[in-house]
Amino acid sequence: MIDPTGRPLIARNRIVNTASRGIFVEKSSNVDVAYNTVERCASIQYCAGIQVEGNYGQGAHDNHVLNNTIYGGYWGIAVKNFEASGLVNNVVRNNIAYGTKAERLYAVDGGDNNGTNGSGNVYEHNSFGPQASGFVRFGSACSTYASLESLYKRSMRNVEGDPRLVDPANGDLRLKVDSPCIDAGGSTFGTKDILGNAIQNGVPDIGAIEYVQGGSTDPVTPDPVEPDPVTPDPVKPRKYKHLVPVRSLLL
Repeated sequence: MIDPTGRPLIARNRIVNTASRGIFVEKSSNVDVAYNTVERCASIQYCAGIQVEGNYGQGAHDNHVLNNTIYGGYWGIAVKNFEASGLVNNVVRNNIAYGTKAERLYAVDGGDNNGTNGSGNVYEHNSFGPQASGFVRFGSACSTYASLESLYKRSMRNVEGDPRLVDPANGDLRLKVDSPCIDAGGSTFGTKDILGNAIQNGVPDIGAIEYVQGGSTDPVTPDPVEPDPVTPDPVKPRKYKHLVPVRSLLL
């Protein structure tokens, strides 16, 4: 969705099984990416479910990545430059990135606020799943949330541990009743999630789908539908006149 009078908006999409990036904000600025689910995208190396990147001399600034859920793929969220500068004031907030092959957050070459080709980028209220060796990178590889905050140099208010999704391997990215992501978000975009659920009491959950009491503990499985038998219409043989030999069509 593009608003010609304001900020471009990529919102409330379900993106599944792309080989490259799920959402790619390249050499662009003032873009909002909010309340999307990205599943098993970025299956090839060095691509992310959601990627913000300055490229070949042109940076990317003031982009907002808010309340998205990324599951699977190579990187979860990447904020980086490639032979560019000006990667500044981007905001990554209230996102879940989980189940990836490589880093769930990959912030380098300015995305890590190195002061040379990037600064002022904000990362807070995110869930990158359980700690593991190299599970995120902020300039350098981090194996704990504490080491990530040490490099960031201030509190990130992240949610640690399993985000407790219902059945992510089968596409159910809702939060379970005991998810630590419930009511753990910071300020966000809009008043409704990807499914149209209202943000409760002005306090968003982390991720693209708000927890709804009584509605997020079990996957939704529709009743099976038995198809009616299909009886083909009788086909009458056709008679053809003036047949042209195949050889003549190839000359």
